[in-house]
Amino acid sequence: MKKKHFGFLFLAMLVLCITNVQAQVKCKYDVDKKDPITDKQIRNISISICNSLFGNIVNWKLGLEKVGEDYDIAGLIFVNGTVNDFLEKGDSLMIKFSNHELVTLYAKSRITPYKYAEQSANGTQMTSYNSICYPITTENFNKFTSSMITYVQMNIGSRAYQSEVKEKIALKIMNSAICIMQ
Repeated sequence: MKKKHFGFLFLAMLVLCITNVQAQVKCKYDVDKKDPITDKQIRNISISICNSLFGNIVNWKLGLEKVGEDYDIAGLIFVNGTVNDFLEKGDSLMIKFSNHELVTLYAKSRITPYKYAEQSANGTQMTSYNSICYPITTENFNKFTSSMITYVQMNIGSRAYQSEVKEKIALKIMNSAICIMQ
């Protein structure tokens, strides 16, 4: 009988701790509004996962988004130079978690790369970027709340962009996913 009470007490404490941790997460949304036409709640948080001044990738962001009851992962990647690779419908975003699970998402439409020029001390620098939306199931989105991301690979046309995700950023993504799911 004592074992049953101890087990119940342990389970109750675990639930209380998880609820308390989720309540302590401070949510700061990039977007938190109701769509005036559909009346659906829209929430979005973007996180920089890779920011390099010396590599080929200038900036890489993941956006976690919920519109009504539907979830999306948005990818925004800025690359030095002129890149003419189109992201084709079905190109993948692969996300590896610390528990060794792998989630593969597929782009829902064809995307043309955007290009712009910036003036710097070294002359004019061309930068290309792609902004991509990947639909994700609630079950797969929930994985972002329970395990940290360790690695991301985005396939755009014939190119594959890869990055390890630092623990501090992975924790920020996990907390953001908790906020999006509230």
